[in-house]
Amino acid sequence: MAMNPFFFFKFYYNEYMERIKQGISKIRQQELALRKELAQRTIGYILTALGLVAGLAWNQAIQGLINMLFPGAGKGILVQFVYAIVITIIIVVISFYLLRLTEKKEEQKLEEKK
Repeated sequence: MAMNPFFFFKFYYNEYMERIKQGISKIRQQELALRKELAQRTIGYILTALGLVAGLAWNQAIQGLINMLFPGAGKGILVQFVYAIVITIIIVVISFYLLRLTEKKEEQKLEEKK
């Protein structure tokens, strides 16, 4: 009984094509993950920029309030330093709170995966 000479070729060809299909599938999954991460980062950057704009608006509003409440002190260096220190402390407290909240959510996601 003679073997078909194309049998081995067909076998290796099919195996090779299956590996190529698996590789393409893996690349597509990585592409989707990359697109998702890119979209998330882009949204994060846009929100950060909008937050900066809002922060600058609040800065002007608070400076106007200080000038209204303390008419001569608006240009004083002491008032500006007190304002900067208070704002820094508030931002640090909010940052710590948000970081802890994010860490707790990540821990919950890891526990759900187990």
